[in-house]
Amino acid sequence: PHYNLDPRRMRTAARNVCALLERLDPPRTKDYRARLAAWEKELDRHLVVWKRKLAPFRGAQFLEYHNAWVYFADAFELKVAGQLEPAPGLAPTPTHLAKMIDLAKRERIGLIVARPQRADLARRVARDAGAEVALLQLGSSSEGSAKGWFAFMTRTVDAFAARLRKP
Repeated sequence: PHYNLDPRRMRTAARNVCALLERLDPPRTKDYRARLAAWEKELDRHLVVWKRKLAPFRGAQFLEYHNAWVYFADAFELKVAGQLEPAPGLAPTPTHLAKMIDLAKRERIGLIVARPQRADLARRVARDAGAEVALLQLGSSSEGSAKGWFAFMTRTVDAFAARLRKP
């Protein structure tokens, strides 16, 4: 599960890590709690911006290559309309892709999300459906100068906001 795509779940994960560290290293409890508080403060600042950017698209639908973005969709009140991959690890058939293209046209879906490794197929479907592609990783990395989870989420939110169609 890609819980890292949902800020609420990341908050829970951070709190759980803090609690574990407190149990393992009680003398540094104060330090762990201070770092958690600072992280949560930064999360709250980012959440205001991310929610504002995606608010105009509340209820908007998108397609994804792989069943991976449900947590992100839930966090920002978006809807995953379908997957290009009919089942995890199963290559899409022409019939399935035709159904996804028809769905995208019928529902005016403007965004297909895929990992860079699936760029060619996602672009072909997007072209036929009149949609745009966002090639996104599922986790933070050292892409360019923006590093870490907050930068990763900001890039992700920006990619969605630039391509989603208002419902």
